[in-house]
Amino acid sequence: MPDSDVFGTGQGRQECLCSDKGSVRCVGLWSEDEEDLFHKVVYSYPVSLGRDFLKHLKATFPSRTMKELVSYYFSVIILRRRGIQNRLKSLDVDSDDDE
Repeated sequence: MPDSDVFGTGQGRQECLCSDKGSVRCVGLWSEDEEDLFHKVVYSYPVSLGRDFLKHLKATFPSRTMKELVSYYFSVIILRRRGIQNRLKSLDVDSDDDE
């Protein structure tokens, strides 16, 4: 993603004062229902099928900024996916599913 620093990827909420500042748990402080809905949208519109899940995320979460959506995607969705892949495919060196 060009100029990814603009989105603050992986930095968590800058104004947060909790003990988890900057961690995956702190990114945007999403509710459980919002997290579930976010996952459903992302997996319903896979890039591999030429679908733009970001457009659908913006429509689903109109009060969230694009920065928040992208930050949550890279800081939570991608990290969780990689963690699962690393545990399940530990012998498969190239476990990236390009999603």
